[in-house]
Parts: sequence; C-alpha cells; structure tokens
Amino acid sequence: MAYETPSDIQRILEAMSLHHMEVAGPTVLANKIVYYVNGHTLTEDELRSLSQKQLLTSWDILNYARIRRAKQI
Repeated sequence: MAYETPSDIQRILEAMSLHHMEVAGPTVLANKIVYYVNGHTLTEDELRSLSQKQLLTSWDILNYARIRRAKQI
C-alpha cells in the first residue's frame, strides 16, 4: 500500500520546490515517514512546525538541522 502525503505537507513541499530547494520523499526511516530537504531529513511534524514558525528558507532548514544535531550529541 502506497503512502499518501497529507495535503498540508504537499503544500509545504511545493512551496519549497518553488524556491529552488531540493525536496524528495516520502520514505520510511526508523519507522517514521521522512522527507529530504536540501539533504536534510525532516519528519512531517518538523515540517509543520517549521512552516508554522515561517522557517522554510534554505538557511532556516540548515540552522534547524545543525541545532537538532547538536542536541543529539
């Protein structure tokens, strides 16, 4: 059975694509649905959170991924 991307996530990904960001997915990683944005792995919840905070630029995604990585270490 194929996974159908929720409409809000589709809109977020389309907006990112229009701003020349590399977007791929969905795929399953560690039992979670994830998307790849400019080489960074983001869950649907992370995409929604970033969208609500209006943090969807390449720079915002990079900073988010760096901060998330630092917290994991």
